[in-house]
Amino acid sequence: MSGGSYVGKNNGTPISGDDSPYDELGTSCSDFVGRPIADSDLSITHFDKSKIGRITGQLNNSTYPTWIVYDNFPCERFAYDYTGFPGSDLVDPSAATLATTVLARTNPSRPDYSLGSLAQNIYETPALFKYAGDLLRRRLKEGLAKNGADAYLATKFGLVPFIQDTLQVFNVLKYIEARNSELKRLYGSSAGLRRRLQLGNYSGSGETTEFVDSGVLGSLTCRRRTHVKMHAWGTVSWHPTSSPESYPTDSQRLASAYDTSVGLTASGAFVSSWDLIPWTWMLGWCTNVRDYVLAHGNTIPCQHGNVNIMKSYTATSEFKRVSGSSWHTGGDGSIDYWRKTRSVVSKPALSAYLPHLDGGRLSVLAALGIQRKAWIANLL
Repeated sequence: MSGGSYVGKNNGTPISGDDSPYDELGTSCSDFVGRPIADSDLSITHFDKSKIGRITGQLNNSTYPTWIVYDNFPCERFAYDYTGFPGSDLVDPSAATLATTVLARTNPSRPDYSLGSLAQNIYETPALFKYAGDLLRRRLKEGLAKNGADAYLATKFGLVPFIQDTLQVFNVLKYIEARNSELKRLYGSSAGLRRRLQLGNYSGSGETTEFVDSGVLGSLTCRRRTHVKMHAWGTVSWHPTSSPESYPTDSQRLASAYDTSVGLTASGAFVSSWDLIPWTWMLGWCTNVRDYVLAHGNTIPCQHGNVNIMKSYTATSEFKRVSGSSWHTGGDGSIDYWRKTRSVVSKPALSAYLPHLDGGRLSVLAALGIQRKAWIANLL
């Protein structure tokens, strides 16, 4: 849309303007290509501001020689590129953190099983069922809140892991065959083992109040509500470091697939120890220590290339006019924004960050609090 303008006088001085520098639709791309062709960062942005109501109205001031007429004129605040997510609580992990996750979950040396956790679950199975019976017997003695917290934690950290480990045992051949197939591609292809890993979907929203238009003789304040979604994935290639003459035979490759998948390796020993040490699950909320160590596993002699982390953002900001000069209308509407990025990371990074307290994590903290506060536990 075009053709918007304003005309008038400000204390006797003629004023006028149009929307010639204003773009309702815009796209930008930043990329690098060289010789030889190599991985490079990429950023593509696109925005659509055509859904914003333009300013229309007429001001006549009898005290001062001032008058102005807005005719379908864009808000000044919207005349600039929209590039952020103001007020949004989007959890957006860094490219380095995501790259470490990609390396940990694609490393041919990674374990599929935690033998220590499996052994612990088998050992504690009788105690788990006894504990369930004890909960039922004492439910009228200690209160519903205390029993509910105990049952929730016992299920989350006892029953659910036991079921997951049991299902993994039933699928052991599937995991070994998949790992053997990976190793076959690692040693048999000149391109190495190429992996693509989905890293999840993230979303956030937030609300801010913004002084939108401070233009000629006018004012406008809007409430902005931003909704944003982000999808991330990563790619990496692994290459053997040994010479082709020392590549394993079929039987040796199958044995390596068995050892690494089942966890009979240094990486497997680390995972077992990590799972058995108390409170490491909480440490995992705010650090990537586990992924960092697994990314460096080298039971299978190989090295990784650059990790490419891709992110795709989709955002909408809705604007609602809450105050402004009474003589003009407009300013309500929405802006749509898309961004795609590619970040190149060369090595894993050890990261620490504030934990994202979603519903599942808050429920764990609440249950722990109820267990330790007698006055809460005795409420019911």
